[in-house]
Amino acid sequence: MEGMSRWSGRVAVVTGASAGIGAAVVRDLARAGLRVVGLARREDKLQALADELAAEGVLGELLCVRCDVSDTSDVQAAFKRIDEQVGAVSVLVNNAGVMIPTPVQDMSNESMATIVNTNILGVTSCCREAINNMKKHGIVDGHIVNINSFLGHFVPVFDNPDFSVALYAGSKHAVTAICQGLRNELKHMHGDGYRIKVTSVSPGPVLTDMFGDDLRDAIPKEEVQRLLKASDISRAVCFALASPPDVEMVEMTIQATGHLT
Repeated sequence: MEGMSRWSGRVAVVTGASAGIGAAVVRDLARAGLRVVGLARREDKLQALADELAAEGVLGELLCVRCDVSDTSDVQAAFKRIDEQVGAVSVLVNNAGVMIPTPVQDMSNESMATIVNTNILGVTSCCREAINNMKKHGIVDGHIVNINSFLGHFVPVFDNPDFSVALYAGSKHAVTAICQGLRNELKHMHGDGYRIKVTSVSPGPVLTDMFGDDLRDAIPKEEVQRLLKASDISRAVCFALASPPDVEMVEMTIQATGHLT
C-alpha cells in the first residue's frame, strides 16, 4: 500500500497477535517490511504464524513475546524485553480484547475483571509503555492504533434476555474516551517535536474466534453470512498507517455494507 514504505524496517507492536484481527495485522505489517513484535498469551500460535511468514519470505519479521495484557506487570515486562531486544517502537496496534456476553446481574467477579482488565487497563498500559518507549528513543512520528468497536459508540438492544454486551460496550466506550484523551495529552508534546498519532478503528461484527455460537444465535443467520473479515480490519489499519505524517485518522468506523448499524 502506498505510504507504508516509510515504516519499513521499523518496529510495530501488535497485541492479541496470535489469531483473528491481530494475526491479520501482523501478516500485513510484516509483508510491508516492518519488524513486528507480536504479544499474545498463546505463544505456540504466535510461533506458528512466525514460521508461516518466514516460509513466505516476507520483507519483515515476527518476533514472539508471550504477554497477558490484562496483567499490567506482564505488559511492563514485555515492553522491557522489547526495549532490550529491538529498541525503538514506532507503531502500536492495541488489538487484544475479550467479550463475555452475559447480563450484568449474572456476571461473575472474574468475568467482570477480565473485561475491564483486558479491554481498558490492557489498552491503557500498552499505550503508556509504547509512548514512553517512543520518548526514550526519540521516535517523533509514532502511531497508536486502538482496535475499538462499533459498540464503543452505542449500545444495541437484543431480544434475548440472556444475552448482553453492557459491560463490553462500556469498556469500548472507555476506549473511545481514552483515544480522545491521549490525543489531548500528546498534543502537549508537539512543542518538543513529537507527532504521535492516535487512531480508533471501530469495526462492526467481525467473523473471528470472538464471534462464538452465542453471538451467532443473537443475530439473524443472513447477517452472519455478511460479517466483516479480519483482513478487512487489517486493511483499514494499514490505510491509517499509510496516511501522511501531517494527517491523523481520528476515527474509522467499519461495517459490512447494509449491516447491523
